[in-house]
Amino acid sequence: MNARIKERIEQINSGIVPEGYQKTAFGIFPCDWLKVSLGEVSSKKGEYGLNAPACEYAEGLPKYLRITDIDEQGCYIDNNAYVNDTDSNKYILGKGDIVFARTGASVGKNYIYNEKDGILVYAGFLIKFGIKPQYNAYLICLNCRTKKYDNWVAKMCARSGQPGINAEEYATYSCIIPKSAQEQARIAEILMQWDKAIELQGKLVEAYQKLKKYCLNKMFPKKGSNVPEIRFPGFTAPWEQRKFGSIVYRASEMSDTDDLPRVEYEDIDAGQGTLNKDLKEKVSTKKGIIFQSGDILYGKLRPYLKNWLFAWFSGIAVGDFWVLRSNQVSQSFIYRLVQTPAFEYIANQSTGSKMPRADWNLVSNTAFAFPTSNEEQEAIGQIFLKLDNLITLHQKKREKLVAQRKILQQYLLTGIVRV
Repeated sequence: MNARIKERIEQINSGIVPEGYQKTAFGIFPCDWLKVSLGEVSSKKGEYGLNAPACEYAEGLPKYLRITDIDEQGCYIDNNAYVNDTDSNKYILGKGDIVFARTGASVGKNYIYNEKDGILVYAGFLIKFGIKPQYNAYLICLNCRTKKYDNWVAKMCARSGQPGINAEEYATYSCIIPKSAQEQARIAEILMQWDKAIELQGKLVEAYQKLKKYCLNKMFPKKGSNVPEIRFPGFTAPWEQRKFGSIVYRASEMSDTDDLPRVEYEDIDAGQGTLNKDLKEKVSTKKGIIFQSGDILYGKLRPYLKNWLFAWFSGIAVGDFWVLRSNQVSQSFIYRLVQTPAFEYIANQSTGSKMPRADWNLVSNTAFAFPTSNEEQEAIGQIFLKLDNLITLHQKKREKLVAQRKILQQYLLTGIVRV
């Protein structure tokens, strides 16, 4: 960031109007920008979607876009929902169309149509605004994904006493944009490039996750077999079947001490084996099972069977965890075994109706295949450790890109940074 931009930020934060800017009730922004409402930039009034049920795929049917088919980043999620209705053609989205969720917990969520998503018919709980050609639709949509917009949504919902915003209310939402179509397009182009970089980084994470899943399927024997499909060179001895309870000790010592950090389900990134928060900042006095560095935490309550952690510190596992310690078998191998589809299948044979849990008696008495060589056990553990490290590395790169883009968007959409 150059000195000129820093000075401009300091001036605006101090209430000083920089040269070439104007101060209005709406805030400080460039003199050659204008305030517009969603209704003003739209070719028609907000239009409500089709009231029809979703159905399964059939040849010739269009895909159905519902609130649940839009993620928190405003991207389309293909949930294989289709619609069969004679009026479908009246609700097909086109270039420059933005839809907004009008009710429920997701009110305010929005999606701008992307041709790569195919033919989409928008559903009744969505409201469509078709942006006029002289305005950049992507830039308008970005202005509806800001903290200012979120505050506006919260305020509108508070007025009615329930989460919901109708078409007339959405039309009143205002933002600032450049008068120049060229500047609008340039801002949109810059941020779209960042979006593509973030998307590519996300695909890289997905690719490594798929590779890990593939390896978990191929590097552990299938049921009825004593050798895996993929194996490291130099290992030929057949694997042996042993009951899980004979090679794993399940710790159960409880503690309510305040001296150790506590780990709960929400602290673990499901399926990743990493913590998503700093436990030092967390305050909890709940009782739990004491675990040591090197222990494995495995969530035994559905739907938390993918909450696993290879602990590198001592602490307390709060909630329905198994704390596992290996007996004669490599701990890193055990950690990978509990992530395999075979183990998950057994753990899913849970007991209890309201809060179904994995059955330790069943799991501990189930035989799984193990390499007789400790070297092979360690080799398998190490290859998955490398995959986990690669996944984490690229996840962090993506998170960094997202954070940088967020700051850049704030500067570009307020005119602090000009293009």
